[in-house]
Amino acid sequence: MPITEAERHEMHARLTEMLGAEQAGTLMEHLPPVGWADVATKTDLANVEESLRSEISHVERSLGAEMVHLGDRIENRLLREQRTYLFALLSAFVAVMGLTLALL
Repeated sequence: MPITEAERHEMHARLTEMLGAEQAGTLMEHLPPVGWADVATKTDLANVEESLRSEISHVERSLGAEMVHLGDRIENRLLREQRTYLFALLSAFVAVMGLTLALL
């Protein structure tokens, strides 16, 4: 059950009566600003770190595979375009040769 601000204030007032303002303030500063259930432990942080590393690794693998696929698509498209330009150039060359022979 989380502690309310009113309860924190009451505790601080009682500690001030018992220990004095300075010691009560020091003690209160060591309490979390929220309930203990909301405080992350080293184990919690390690679990989050492991999860994030796993997710990043998965994203890296997926991205790497996608980049290879994209590279293949670009390469195939370039090869098709090169063939198209080559056939166009050859066709133009044959047409020019035919015109040259016809004129001779």
